[in-house]
Amino acid sequence: MISDLRHMLQAARCRRAGAVARLLAVRYSTSTVDDAEIQRFTQLSSTWWDPKGPMEGLHRLNGVRVPFLRGLVSPSSKPGIDRPMRGLSILDIGCGAGILSEPLCRLGADVVGLDATENSIRIARDHAKLDPQLDALQYECDTAESVAAQGARPLLLAHPPASSSSSS
Repeated sequence: MISDLRHMLQAARCRRAGAVARLLAVRYSTSTVDDAEIQRFTQLSSTWWDPKGPMEGLHRLNGVRVPFLRGLVSPSSKPGIDRPMRGLSILDIGCGAGILSEPLCRLGADVVGLDATENSIRIARDHAKLDPQLDALQYECDTAESVAAQGARPLLLAHPPASSSSSS
């Protein structure tokens, strides 16, 4: 976890797409795509936005991780400031159905949610249409390796793959 945070901070500070691509290439020298995880999340896809369903932990975690990320990028902003992440570009790798992408976009960030599961991306796009504040939010079905090879995007977030013990 600490290692992942260090990588996120390092990428956020560098702000140069080439450096981010190199960071990803080193960090993920093998594929980040796990077919079993894609199948698992495809099966759970109808429950992504149910705060009491199987994704409840992710919904609850937003109460911690959104303020934490807000503090990282805008430590002097006050809670009442409307869009403290304005001007920040975020690539949310492994976004699922956008549980984290949406609140970051509402805070003003330009967010691209990236996931290798087509069904999750479809659900994310459909859910984002329900909120007019999310017009700028984009979702793409792709892999981290593919985006890193393109070398043209900033990076702030990368969700670590789920451990095999968490799937049942």
